[in-house]
Amino acid sequence: MRIILSHNKQKEVVMRSIDAALDDAMKAMPLAAVEVTNIQRAWTGSTMTFSFDAKAGFLKKHIYGTAEVTDTSVILEADLGFLEKLFPVDNFKRAVQNKIDRLIT
Repeated sequence: MRIILSHNKQKEVVMRSIDAALDDAMKAMPLAAVEVTNIQRAWTGSTMTFSFDAKAGFLKKHIYGTAEVTDTSVILEADLGFLEKLFPVDNFKRAVQNKIDRLIT
């Protein structure tokens, strides 16, 4: 999954917003049937790498991705694994876009 959003704030402000929102976003995932645990994140420059474990029923998948903050955009890339087959990806993308968009605009 790849999402690109524009912003008009200072890069450092957006980075702090993305960092602070990760826990909230994972806890409030629009996929009520998915349990999220083991949230990890690390910044290298203006790129955050993140990962977490997603469990739906007896299925469990380690999800990982990056959030790159440039002077004008946020580029989020994530490997959703089996979640793409279980849930409508467009709904998930829209929910993530709305959450990030509220933080950076």
